[in-house]
Amino acid sequence: MALWDLFIPSPTRETSAKSTIGSIEIVHQKRSCILKNVDGKSYMSLSSRGKVAGRGLEKVGLSEETIRRCEESWQEENIGKPLSRIPDKAYRFRGRTPLIAVHLLEVSECLRDQRDLVEINFPVTAWSISFQPTTHAEDKVEYVVNKSWLRMLEFGIDNDESEGIKDDIEE
Repeated sequence: MALWDLFIPSPTRETSAKSTIGSIEIVHQKRSCILKNVDGKSYMSLSSRGKVAGRGLEKVGLSEETIRRCEESWQEENIGKPLSRIPDKAYRFRGRTPLIAVHLLEVSECLRDQRDLVEINFPVTAWSISFQPTTHAEDKVEYVVNKSWLRMLEFGIDNDESEGIKDDIEE
């Protein structure tokens, strides 16, 4: 597909750091983080679930009418659930333009292994991406991962997300 919707979140907080791209000033989103060291390799964790964007991001680029239709369709399939629980996948539909969100983050507090506060003096960049549903049938795929991989990524795995994940290493 040749066309994409591009979104760069820029909150209205005046206390956040800013970047200028061309003539556009972008206010950074504030995040805290934890620096981790697993098997001698360091990485920065911005969330416990591996997500940067908040709920509702996938409404970006859609008209109010389209948003309303998506929400009505979701409520018809999820009777009794409040609209506040609508997942972003409800805004994905055939024909939708792909969405990419580029997040410029100001990391205000960064703990090293939950103890020492570390200063980060540069913006951190992350991205979110959303494609329309595929026309191909979705096959369930089973993955085998080890405990080190799960610990390193620190997914806050819900029961429905962990379906099909097997552990191949005993501790």
